[in-house]
Amino acid sequence: MPDFFCTVGFGLDYFAVKELQVLPLTTLQQTLVGKVFFHKEGSLDSLLVLKTVERLFVKVVHVEVEPNIQDSLLEDWLTCKLSHTSKFFSDCLLTWKEIANINSDCAVKFRINSRLSGGFRKASNFQRVSSLVGSVFMQHLDSCVIDVRDPDLEIFLHLNDSFLTVGLQVTKKPLSDRSYLNHILVRSTVCVAMCMAVDLSSKDVILDPMCGAATILAEAIKQFNCKAAVGVDCDPLQLKLAQDNLSTSLAFRHVDLICGDSRSIIFKDQWFDVVLCDVPFGRKFGEFKEIQRLLTSIVKSVDIVLKPGGRVGILISEKLRQTLIDLCPDCWSLHNQHPLRLGTLPAAIVTWKKTLTCPI
Repeated sequence: MPDFFCTVGFGLDYFAVKELQVLPLTTLQQTLVGKVFFHKEGSLDSLLVLKTVERLFVKVVHVEVEPNIQDSLLEDWLTCKLSHTSKFFSDCLLTWKEIANINSDCAVKFRINSRLSGGFRKASNFQRVSSLVGSVFMQHLDSCVIDVRDPDLEIFLHLNDSFLTVGLQVTKKPLSDRSYLNHILVRSTVCVAMCMAVDLSSKDVILDPMCGAATILAEAIKQFNCKAAVGVDCDPLQLKLAQDNLSTSLAFRHVDLICGDSRSIIFKDQWFDVVLCDVPFGRKFGEFKEIQRLLTSIVKSVDIVLKPGGRVGILISEKLRQTLIDLCPDCWSLHNQHPLRLGTLPAAIVTWKKTLTCPI
């Protein structure tokens, strides 16, 4: 069985590895920034429901790049590396057809998706690298033809100063695309990572005090089958988006939405097992002191409604991370911090556990 790799958002490789570790007959091979490599035996269906992964690939080539390769020698070096693995091309293609549910006898139309970085990121390299790889594939696979407009298969190539990686993209759409979410304010993979960071279970009742379009709550219900959830937001327009997401995801039976201010106490003390929240940050939410006051109010509200032994997971910008940590009460035990990026913005998922000895 050929090997695989998946691409992940910056910082989410930790969660992708956790998912892969519990899959039967799966062996982790290597973790790099943005990629996780692994071997999988047996049924491959479970790979299509990985929750924190962007895209999944059948691995064709993954080799270290020799230092100081000159542009004039690049094509010869690529040809050599691809030719050494050409005997695996047919097996890789058969595996791709199996997992992508493609008739094994059908001809495959493909195109090359080249990503060059580091010293290889030159306009002159993109076309010649793509053409070379396409030629090698057609040479060793009679059933493959190039079609850049309507391909069945994307062949992914990433060449940087450290590695050459080539893979067959298993699905046309990213695994991270959720058909049941019409409005995405927090990326689905990040929502799942937040749930994993607090060990969300089917026994938990959760609160999102600033729920927006309720993407976190929809993922909590859909992917983790949590017992019940409540979302609060002060913006009626956001709550309309939330209602739509919960309806299309069929999570509405388990979620109550409330139009209100997260800074005000509206729930019974010690009611929730878990609080998950993407707190506001950035210029559109005001100056630092204003955001600091907001964070102080949110922390106080969360502390009142969270059960002793309950867990908190907050998505916060790196700029505000330490400020938030400093505001938390002594009875919140800092559990973990997971750096990530929201686009280009450095951020983190920070988690706490409320101690069992907290006063009522």
